[in-house]
Amino acid sequence: MPASASCSEAGRPQAIVFDVDGTLVDTLPAVHSALNAVLGMAGHAAADHRLVRRHFSAGMHGLLQAALAAGDGVGDASRSTPVDPALEAAFGQAYLDRVADLARPFDGVAAMLADLAGRGLRLGVCSNGASAALQRMLSAFGWHSHFSMVVDAGNARALKPSPAPLQQVLQGLQVQPADAWLVGDSELDGRCARAAGCRFVWVACGYGGDEAAAMAHSRLADPTDLPALLAGVG
Repeated sequence: MPASASCSEAGRPQAIVFDVDGTLVDTLPAVHSALNAVLGMAGHAAADHRLVRRHFSAGMHGLLQAALAAGDGVGDASRSTPVDPALEAAFGQAYLDRVADLARPFDGVAAMLADLAGRGLRLGVCSNGASAALQRMLSAFGWHSHFSMVVDAGNARALKPSPAPLQQVLQGLQVQPADAWLVGDSELDGRCARAAGCRFVWVACGYGGDEAAAMAHSRLADPTDLPALLAGVG
C-alpha cells in the first residue's frame, strides 16, 4: 500500500504525534506472552493470537475481560466479565518484565524518527499504554530525545478515544490541532484525532482494522512511509 495522497489539501504539519503499540512498535508478542503467563498461573485457558490482536486496543483490563470471557465460553467481547485486580496487576508486571526483550520496533522506525526530528518537526507520543512499560521501551530503543511530549496512561487526564490526551500532547508541543497529525493504527486513535480536530494517519501494519482505516485522512502501509507522505503536502 503506497502512502495515500488524501492529505493533498492539507498543509505541512508542525507536529506529528504517534501512538506506539502497533504503530511504531510490535508489542503484541510481549502482551500475548504476558497474558498467557498470568492466565495459566490463575488456572484459566490460554488466549489465542487472534483474540489478543482483536482486543489489543482495549488495554490490559479490556483484554483480560475478553480472554476470561472467551475461556468461560461467554464470548470474547464480554464487558461484564469481572477482572480480579490482583490478576490485572500481575498482567502489568508480566508485561513490564517482557517488553524490553519481546517488543520490537517496526523496521526502519528508528531512522524515520531521526529523519523527522532533523526536519524540525515537533514529535510527541499519545499512548494508552502503561507508563512504566512505555518508558522502558523508549529507553531501550534510545528514543527519548526524539519526543518532546509523552502522554500515557500514567499522566493522561483521560485515555483515547477521548481527545484529552492528544490535547495534552499538543499543549506541551505548543501546536494547534489543525497543525498536527496523529499517526496510529486503531479506531481509538481515529476517534481521538477526530474529536481533537487533528488529521488521522492510519498505519496498516498495526492491530487496527477496517473501522480505523475508514476514519483515516491518509493511509500508510507502515510508519516509514510517513516521509513520503510529507513530501507530497504543502
